[in-house]
Amino acid sequence: MTKRRKPLSPAHREKMDKINKERWNDPEKRAKQSATIKAAWSDPVKRANFLNSLRAAWADPEKRERMIASRRAAWDQPGKRERASEQKKKMWMNHDRREALRQASISRWLDPVMRDNMIAGRRRLLNDPVRRKQMSEAIMRKRFPYLWNMTEQQRCQYDFLRRKGYKKAEALAMMKIETDGGTNE
Repeated sequence: MTKRRKPLSPAHREKMDKINKERWNDPEKRAKQSATIKAAWSDPVKRANFLNSLRAAWADPEKRERMIASRRAAWDQPGKRERASEQKKKMWMNHDRREALRQASISRWLDPVMRDNMIAGRRRLLNDPVRRKQMSEAIMRKRFPYLWNMTEQQRCQYDFLRRKGYKKAEALAMMKIETDGGTNE
């Protein structure tokens, strides 16, 4: 078993953040680091070793839980989601970047081996009842938060009003439930 590192203190984390920001704001250092990373990923042996270590860590339930907890903690930092959202918006506003991603997606689907791998992966996900239920619940929470947060009694009342012919907004208004202003079906 590998030795587990102690979590960084807030002061040490802040110090490392400052150092990394300075490092990445220097174009010379950024270019050098980028070249090093690209070289490592281009070497098939280094790439395979890295991917194997990731797979091994993900297969170990204890390490997987630590990795998930670490990701959640990172996303819970103040402003992290907003910064990531702004970065993604900038990325998608770049026409060249969008076109490159579109072409990469098209080429993946045209490659028979990649296509088979992607289809097999989707089938594995959809054939797993637990994962399928999680996906369904996530979609419901996102698209219909007002339905997701209803009690069983409220849901029965809503279904009754819809069967009586009331539109979605009318039924929810009668029940005094706020929506996000979606379609009025």
